Amino acid sequence: LVAPNKSSGRDLAWTIAGDMIKDRPFRGVGEANFAVLYGKYLEAHGNDQRFLGFPLPLTAHNDYLEAFAEKGVVGFLGALGVFIFL
Repeated sequence: LVAPNKSSGRDLAWTIAGDMIKDRPFRGVGEANFAVLYGKYLEAHGNDQRFLGFPLPLTAHNDYLEAFAEKGVVGFLGALGVFIFL
């Protein structure tokens, strides 16, 4: 069960991925750096109750958001292209 006023944690990972995209939309944060930088981005949210009590995720739980966050626009378009052409 999920505690009151808390989510499953996935939307938290998506929020952090969005923060990474805002900071580095063109080049991304680097291959496989989502998990490495997650804690740094989490600190920027301070004591936001939505972010407390969940383990640090290894992935963004969304391949497209993660590709965009790590590889920027080019990586996102590549991931989207794979989806469209397969």
